[in-house]
Amino acid sequence: MRGGTIMSINLWIITTIVLFFICLSLSILLILYGRQMKSICRQLRVHRTEDSNTDIWLDIVKGSFHELQKELNSNIRKQREERKKHREQEQAFKELVSNVSHDIRTPITSISGYFQLFLDTKDEAKREEYAQIITGRLKGFQVMLEDFYDYSTVVSNDRKTVIEKCDITRLVSESLFLYYKEIEETLGEPVIIFPEKEIYAFASDKELRRVIQNVINNALYHGCGRIMIELEKCKA
Repeated sequence: MRGGTIMSINLWIITTIVLFFICLSLSILLILYGRQMKSICRQLRVHRTEDSNTDIWLDIVKGSFHELQKELNSNIRKQREERKKHREQEQAFKELVSNVSHDIRTPITSISGYFQLFLDTKDEAKREEYAQIITGRLKGFQVMLEDFYDYSTVVSNDRKTVIEKCDITRLVSESLFLYYKEIEETLGEPVIIFPEKEIYAFASDKELRRVIQNVINNALYHGCGRIMIELEKCKA
């Protein structure tokens, strides 16, 4: 009887000790999990308010916390890429506005000058010549405005650039016609060397035309000496 009582007491003590350590372990785990959740919340606040390039790190990297870490970091990397893409689009749009503003100012000044010449002269031949130049510049100005819309939609991903077979010879010729009078007056008669056969390239017609006109504008306003335009087909 006495031996049975001692065994019961020992079993109770052992059970108490086991339960104590279980409770202690659970308490430690709860404290660690609580700290881990606070750390996650703190890091998420940093990512929400700052442009951080770090991932979420954990002290306990196992089980459900490891899965949570992977999902959080996956979302953070995705948001980071979206922010980067947004910044690039914003910068591209700023450059677009700056470039187009410069491109628009040039033809407006030119049209104004030729319109004044048109009003000042009584020579019908000259008036006809100036009228053709003004008409051509107005068409070019309209193309620029359309280009501005096209570029803005490309930057905002509303429209994709259309790549097509472009006649470079024709594009250069049309652009030279628009600025030929100014080139002749500013830099002298241009030297134009075109091959007998047309030269083609796969590009965006509007964008390529804009590049050619920008080159001509830069030559007019920053160049000196005689200008030479030569087209040559290169082997791929």
